[in-house]
Amino acid sequence: MSSNSRQPNAPQTDRPGSSLPVIKAQLQFQLSTLTDESFSKNVAEIDALIESNGVEANSHLIRRLILQSAPALQAPANTPIPSPTPNAYLLLRLLFYSVRKLAKDPLLTHRYRDAFQSGLNDTSAGSTSFEAFRYLGENLAAFCDRGGFNGLERLVLALEMVKVLIPPVQTNGTTSTVVRNAVTLYGKSKEFGLAAVKLLRSSWDVGIEGLAAGQNGDTVGPVALSRILDRVTSDWRIDAEKGEAGVWDEDHGEALLDVEQKRNLVRSIWARLGKELAVQVTVHSLGAWNLLQPPQLWLSCTAFAQILSSARLNLCEQ
Repeated sequence: MSSNSRQPNAPQTDRPGSSLPVIKAQLQFQLSTLTDESFSKNVAEIDALIESNGVEANSHLIRRLILQSAPALQAPANTPIPSPTPNAYLLLRLLFYSVRKLAKDPLLTHRYRDAFQSGLNDTSAGSTSFEAFRYLGENLAAFCDRGGFNGLERLVLALEMVKVLIPPVQTNGTTSTVVRNAVTLYGKSKEFGLAAVKLLRSSWDVGIEGLAAGQNGDTVGPVALSRILDRVTSDWRIDAEKGEAGVWDEDHGEALLDVEQKRNLVRSIWARLGKELAVQVTVHSLGAWNLLQPPQLWLSCTAFAQILSSARLNLCEQ
């Protein structure tokens, strides 16, 4: 994109902390001393730690909050929580704040999915820890309702979590540690991914309206919008029976979103940015497709051309 384009605020970098054990200890201290009176102060300290230490610290925080707020998340609102988690509702409040902060910026939302996946892989099925992640994964819409997520935040979070349905890919006949971890998660992820699909579809219209209206301000700038656009227009399809997502032909599965929903996304980006910058965003979004294999690339390009053409005609009529 050109240097004079409007840009979002500079995103936090995904750099590892220089001393992660120390950072983890500092984060845990802030969580353990959280009170109504100190909430704002502790949150400011936590934000500063995340800002300085990037993705690993952020992922650790999300995992700890999911685990430590689980009694409050799984209980009816304002039900007393016994020791040893007397501040579980404050931790849940902080979890809502932390996830919403990531959902406001499509360039950072992967941190939530990474934290969820790693936390799930580090637990054993049936354990208390596993149940905390399972409950959250299967009740993503209820989590957003309770946390006061707006439509665009729901859309961005759901679009990221749908990715847990994509099967891991092996290359060169080898299985990396990342792929092995993905395989472990993949067996557990069907319900979580399908819950995200349901949330995405139910929040799409109001989320797109918020996008066109400038909701979430500078955190959804041109680069972030190109990220949303490439995910939506690459023509993902869902096989609900198998719990898989991928770029397939029309005989396999069902479309993640229908054509009209995709057109509305293009219109909303156009309305938010204007014609010149919207074109740059569109071109930029195509760069992510270099990871697709030729058959899938052809399907994505064909679908995208149809969407862009019809959306452009509608825009010209306005």
